[in-house]
Amino acid sequence: MKKVISLVLVCVMALALVAACSTPEAPAPGDTQAQTPATPTPPPAAGGDAGLTVEATGPEEGANLAEHINIIKDTSTVTVVNPNLPAGGTVPTAWVYNLVHDRLVEIMGPGDYVPGLAVSWETDDFQTIRFNLREGVVWHNGDEFTSECVLFTINIAKENPAGTAFARWRVVEEVVAIDRYTIEMTLEAPDVDFLFMVSHWATPILNERSYREDPDNPMWAAVGTGPFRVTDFISTESITLERFDDFWGEPAPTRSITFWAIPEIAARAVMLQAGDMQVSFELSADELDRFVAMDDFTVIEDLLAFPVPLGFNSQGDDIMRDHYFRRAVAHALYLPDIAMVANGNWAVPLWDGTLWGLRTPYRRNDIPAWEFNQDRAREYLAMSVYNGEELEIATAGPTQIRAAEMIQAQLADVGINIRVEVMDIPGLVSAFLYSTDSERQMLLFALGFGPSAVGSMTGVFYPGVGNNRLNVNNEHLNELIRALASEPNVDIQRQIAYDIQEFFWEDVTALSLWHGTLGITTVNGIGGLHLWGDTFRYHLRGIFWDLNDTPESLRP
Repeated sequence: MKKVISLVLVCVMALALVAACSTPEAPAPGDTQAQTPATPTPPPAAGGDAGLTVEATGPEEGANLAEHINIIKDTSTVTVVNPNLPAGGTVPTAWVYNLVHDRLVEIMGPGDYVPGLAVSWETDDFQTIRFNLREGVVWHNGDEFTSECVLFTINIAKENPAGTAFARWRVVEEVVAIDRYTIEMTLEAPDVDFLFMVSHWATPILNERSYREDPDNPMWAAVGTGPFRVTDFISTESITLERFDDFWGEPAPTRSITFWAIPEIAARAVMLQAGDMQVSFELSADELDRFVAMDDFTVIEDLLAFPVPLGFNSQGDDIMRDHYFRRAVAHALYLPDIAMVANGNWAVPLWDGTLWGLRTPYRRNDIPAWEFNQDRAREYLAMSVYNGEELEIATAGPTQIRAAEMIQAQLADVGINIRVEVMDIPGLVSAFLYSTDSERQMLLFALGFGPSAVGSMTGVFYPGVGNNRLNVNNEHLNELIRALASEPNVDIQRQIAYDIQEFFWEDVTALSLWHGTLGITTVNGIGGLHLWGDTFRYHLRGIFWDLNDTPESLRP
């Protein structure tokens, strides 16, 4: 019923948009400029204020808590626990950071910042920020947390530009330890969104001694100050975390957690029903539908905030840079079929042409979707430099692979020859790093839009940042991003964000295809999850399993 209601709301939203403004046609062949979208209108609640899907609450009094919880993670692997390495940027690795590490500031929902390792912060100009640090914090290896730890973290991140942490700390021009528990950072330019950057999942504060003792160990960064510590790790297979009893905050309700990589989706369902696993973050659409009907299990639906787009390498070959080719692809794709093949009823095709996060502030809702028109696609293709070459769509994960194969078939209908290159997620992340020499072509992979407009733009589309997987580097766009980061006035920020979205549409930077609805399947009795449409920011610190609510056959 919840799913039906969600789909009805989407349909109502789409009809309201049609009624509110006519959808202009895509530019006619021969036009050198795309038609300008209608005048921007303020975004609805989905533009940054949608809030949490599930807010973590603790177990009830008298709960019979299990000591251990087994979790089947998503299809991406944990190969290292280190934000300074490219492979340290997968979703389940981010969950491990959130359990094992602390950041200066924690974000618990859109715009909801709470103290972490910093108890307070102040700035007069958004360029120099002073953080007052928490005292009495102990690392998992027994060291004491001080301002020197923050100094080390920033410096080591800036020495590793391919790492996920680099994009967040790169704007720090100077960092000074004022005293043992006070640190001051000076940024290259005023940044009204820097608080979000230091709360990012990829900015945990790291332990210097673990690095000095073994700098070549890709796991040196696994030593943290968080409520769990790593006790066992088998790369790409499993990672076990145990409660850290000297944690400075509220102790975790669960003694230990193991994240498992189970490649076969059918095997995941069997393990859940056998009681071997208690949570799964990745099941097929058919399996999810089946578990929804079971009395002993709960399926939590989380409409993901970021779109899954088909992107073009902006610095790639002549075909990828050709706007006529990009527009041909845009007109050749029929999004409902792509979404259905990708993940059945658990994928919502995009109803407009906006390349923006569903819960990212200032989302425009008036940008027209590209019309599915194969004749128009063929006309654009004839004007492009494309001449029948075999082109690449690289992707990873079963949902995206299925979608890529449908895209391959739809593009073949208009005469575009596609090869689907299937990669694992660490391999894809490493292959699509920002590089002006990159010869990669098309990418089908979720872009990292988050709960901050500035953070999304600087982290995903600014030149030099490793997560800029589409190699976007346009001086007009760069100026807009810089202006967005330095403008404190909300109304002006909104207009700049609208202009950025119009640029994406005119440039055909990427084509948003669908929003996924993640079905998180749990045995009854699981609680304490903190979810809000952004899988990287799921907080599982408070996860618990109340055996009183679980049938005997599924208990340990």
